Amino acid sequence: MQKALIKEFLYFNLAAWYYNPLTKRYGFNFKVEVGLPVYNAWMGHGLPFSEGIMVNFLVGIRVLLQDEEF
Repeated sequence: MQKALIKEFLYFNLAAWYYNPLTKRYGFNFKVEVGLPVYNAWMGHGLPFSEGIMVNFLVGIRVLLQDEEF
């Protein structure tokens, strides 16, 4: 059970993001995140290090608040 719990929590995360303001109020947002499973280094199952890698992508539009509204 302990090995199963360790597998769920030990990831090394790398992330990169980009933000481009389109206008004063709106902007384009892009993010990519990679979770590397460091538990494969010592679990002893004979799996390659890349087994269980997580890759997340985020693309969106950001709406910024204007100071006059406060």
